[in-house]
Amino acid sequence: MEMKNVICYCFGNNKHNNNTAVWVCQGELDEVCPAGFARKLVEALHDANVPTKAHFLEHAAHETWNKEMED
Repeated sequence: MEMKNVICYCFGNNKHNNNTAVWVCQGELDEVCPAGFARKLVEALHDANVPTKAHFLEHAAHETWNKEMED
């Protein structure tokens, strides 16, 4: 299933979810879940008019305990 279809299903089919905000915090060095996938997610969320805030961290990888993630 395409990302935009998933987004529309999760956020677009229920009028009560229109105010659900999504925050994406992604490490550019992540090899487990590459930043390109997160960028596609953010784009699909914007296209579906879902309030979205995205942060792509230049020196962070997959682990959440990275110093850059704390800042």
